[in-house]
Amino acid sequence: MEHQQSGKPVRKKLVEAVDSVEEVALMQLRLLGAELRASSKSALFSVVFIIVGSAGLIFVLVFAAITAALAIHELGLPIWLAFLIMTGVLLLIAILLLILGVKAFSKIKAPTRALKSWQETKDIIAGK
Repeated sequence: MEHQQSGKPVRKKLVEAVDSVEEVALMQLRLLGAELRASSKSALFSVVFIIVGSAGLIFVLVFAAITAALAIHELGLPIWLAFLIMTGVLLLIAILLLILGVKAFSKIKAPTRALKSWQETKDIIAGK
């Protein structure tokens, strides 16, 4: 009984409880960091692929469009119509690339597991 009156067991339990809460919080922060790194890498690759692919396609498509338009003109169509056809083809390609880029961005996810775990810990600490 004398031992409990001095408060040592209560103090020790409080210290252990605080240490446990700190450990849980650190684990959740590590999980959040891991999820954010994975999402960041995905976003970075998406952006890099879109930029590099677009830059390369711009040069290739300009030369290919001119070549194709001149080839169409050689088939007997007026030059303006040949270039108009190639403009339409380039427009369709650009729309397709934009759709692929948007789909790549839509695959990026928020760190839901870490946020859910963090909320559960807050609820437990608050006594909910």
